[in-house]
Amino acid sequence: MSLLFGFFLFTIQFCLLITAQSTAPIVDLGYVKVQGWTNTTSGLNYYHGIQYAQNPGGENRWKRPIPVELNESYVGQVLNVTQRGPSCFQAVASWEPAIPPIANTLSEDCLILDVITPANPTSSHIAVLVGIHGGGYIQGDVTYQPGDSAVYAANGSLLFVNIQYRLGAYGFLGGSQVRTNGVLNAGLWDQRAALDWVQRHISAFGGDPNQVTIVGTNPSSFDANIRWQCWRWQRPLSTYGWRRLGSSTFPGSNSRISLDTNHDK
Repeated sequence: MSLLFGFFLFTIQFCLLITAQSTAPIVDLGYVKVQGWTNTTSGLNYYHGIQYAQNPGGENRWKRPIPVELNESYVGQVLNVTQRGPSCFQAVASWEPAIPPIANTLSEDCLILDVITPANPTSSHIAVLVGIHGGGYIQGDVTYQPGDSAVYAANGSLLFVNIQYRLGAYGFLGGSQVRTNGVLNAGLWDQRAALDWVQRHISAFGGDPNQVTIVGTNPSSFDANIRWQCWRWQRPLSTYGWRRLGSSTFPGSNSRISLDTNHDK
């Protein structure tokens, strides 16, 4: 059954790639405007490589992510976000050597997300699904769990956000020096920053910040639970209306639905 379901999703994904393209509506985020592209065959709008935090390199390495709005160079610009952004630096997992390396530009300046919206939404505030990719905290990017199929199947009632976060030593280096001069688990702070960005700006894409579901696979299913168990009572997450899908049985567990409860305020 799982093989059949996987083939079904692959078929939908392949069909969505055979497209007629046009320019997507410009979205005003307040601090910048973004211009994506529209798949006129499937009726989906794509916005790739939107930065949700500033470059985490240099003096910002192993530090908490800095909100992208503080980058004043964006003011007045219309950014072309029709192309895939860079992936975070990563490695090949020793426990899964058959998985090839990411075939994409790698960069430390990789705190980006993709947004996929229906061209004809059912309302001005539709539900939001946020994907956190797996990969054992050492590999992965926004292509690991593309949301095209989910948005297409929802018939205008859902939009999808796919996020990236720092990996390997850049995101999860331990030690007393890192703790003293920065933060441990910077990659998890990146995920938190991306969720904050969603709360601030997803309404510009027609999403409802009070209807946000987080979904993850492998270790990111554990991450989804961290958001709920550890940070849901801290502002601004305490004001979110969101759900999480995943299991916190152990960090490497495969994702499964263990809770689907709305936590409004």
